Amino acid sequence: MRFSGLTFTICLFLFLIPDISQADTWPQFRGASGSGVSVEKNLPEKWSAEQGILWSAALPGRANSSPAITDNRVDITTKTDDDGLWILSFDRKSGQQIRKVKVGTGSLAAPGPRNLWAHRHNAATPCPISDAEHVWAFFGSGLLVCLDVESGEIAWKRDLVKDYGAYDITFGMGSTPRLWGDLLFVTCMTKGPSYVVAFDKQTGKEVWKQNRKLPAE
Repeated sequence: MRFSGLTFTICLFLFLIPDISQADTWPQFRGASGSGVSVEKNLPEKWSAEQGILWSAALPGRANSSPAITDNRVDITTKTDDDGLWILSFDRKSGQQIRKVKVGTGSLAAPGPRNLWAHRHNAATPCPISDAEHVWAFFGSGLLVCLDVESGEIAWKRDLVKDYGAYDITFGMGSTPRLWGDLLFVTCMTKGPSYVVAFDKQTGKEVWKQNRKLPAE
């Protein structure tokens, strides 16, 4: 996924072995284990516009988020010019778009000089998390949302800025949540309210929250 030219068209390139049933998954940032290491053995040694690419898809808007890859899908987030926040899903084997869901609107609150961050990231910097039934996505606006894969409907959503306080981070919120067991963890370190909070992945209800008092820029 990258910015392309001055139009900021995002393209997603997926590198997979021909036998999808034997390929590894990557359901969240740094992989399922959090180690950032894949056990996949059959990745292409070389790739270009002509080789090593199974399929590619141009995406609307801009984002720095990495895709979440499950057995059958590739899920990605993006932000469009009208401040729309989106979750898009593609068939892992064919690259055919399965759905495109607008889950909310919002922009990045960043008090730092705009010229230092605006071309680098936006509210769609955090990476999505996926399993066979759901996609979870967090945005720098404070939106946390869970999408039901079968129906394409929003299962639940929360506004963490409304719930816990506005972010005071020089270049804006870009933290990616972590799914572990039945809990979805979100970390927030700012000059203001800072915390780690765990949510029930099925309902979005807060399970516990630990406030943190650490210096942050």
